[in-house]
Amino acid sequence: MKIKIISIIVLFFYLNLVLNFENKNEEPIPTPPIWPFEWNATLAKTNPHNHEIVWTKFYYDWTNQKGRYDFFENYWTPYSAKTVTNYTILFINTTIYYIYPLENSCYIRATDIGLISPYWLQSTIFEGLTYLRGVWSQRWRFKWNPSLLYFNRATPDLTPLRSTNQINDLGATDYYDFILGAQNQSLFEIPSICPKVNETEISVDIQEAKKWSVFDSNWPGWEHYKIKPQI
Repeated sequence: MKIKIISIIVLFFYLNLVLNFENKNEEPIPTPPIWPFEWNATLAKTNPHNHEIVWTKFYYDWTNQKGRYDFFENYWTPYSAKTVTNYTILFINTTIYYIYPLENSCYIRATDIGLISPYWLQSTIFEGLTYLRGVWSQRWRFKWNPSLLYFNRATPDLTPLRSTNQINDLGATDYYDFILGAQNQSLFEIPSICPKVNETEISVDIQEAKKWSVFDSNWPGWEHYKIKPQI
């Protein structure tokens, strides 16, 4: 009888050790990434129907509430003298400018849409690791729209790799040549050809911004960045 009791105790002790070992070796579920406040990258937006690629240079400066997209006909490099900017989208506080250098024209797209928040991915669910573009990446799915996905490198810097576009804007956008750091403020100068607006400087409460998302279904067909409460 004593031998039986001792065997049960030993078995219980062994199971405890195994369970504790497994729990210690479980990887914690990652929290959704937060974009760095200042960086730039080359973007490639791919159309799934004809595989056409739209190349864009994106400059992001959340600290100063400024952003810029330069659209090109082909892959952008700082050494490509033949690359011509088709048009530029400029974000200054809550005003968006559409600038067409070849036509020497500019108009204001909106005056009430801010720069995309660095916290826009907080409404995503982690779906695990996947191999994408030759590297391991984290895969995220949006709670409010399960058809939308986001991928970032599975490294401490969580560099963006790919985001799928909205339902009415099929395809995906890949991020290349990611460069972290302060942005050249001359990039955000408003051209003299643009209309003037009476705009006061805004100050963004970073903690408050964590509660907000960036898509607004009231603007169908427009991949914009109006900040609104999460659902």
